[in-house]
Amino acid sequence: MFVTVLCLPALAGAKDRVVLSLSTSKPAAQKSVHVVVRASGRLGHDCRMQLLAVAPGVSKYRALDAFIIGGYSVNGPQGNTFHPLEPTRRMGFLRSTTRVGPKAWRATVRFPRAGTWHLIVPNWCAPGYAGAGVAERLVTVR
Repeated sequence: MFVTVLCLPALAGAKDRVVLSLSTSKPAAQKSVHVVVRASGRLGHDCRMQLLAVAPGVSKYRALDAFIIGGYSVNGPQGNTFHPLEPTRRMGFLRSTTRVGPKAWRATVRFPRAGTWHLIVPNWCAPGYAGAGVAERLVTVR
């Protein structure tokens, strides 16, 4: 049984939606949890959904910069500069998902410690532009 935990529009004003489901509503630290990502529309065969789990106390923007972009940019009077940012286990973890259908992906995660984790599905597959997070969910791990 899967518990639906979030449904957000993939693009502002779009009809496409992405639903994030967990195999349990009360995940425990060090226990496996299955996560299913479902899109309302059919996406291309080359679409790879990823799942970012941001650790308790870590900024989701800092984790996205580290895990997805590899750093952050600063605009200054001399122009744009890029600063690399290494992802660490303390920030959380990134999981690739396995496609299990034309509109569904699955991953198994294990939260290393208790606390409030932020699950994010970055959007790099949906038609239109790429966004930082197409689906997000706060998950309390006991």
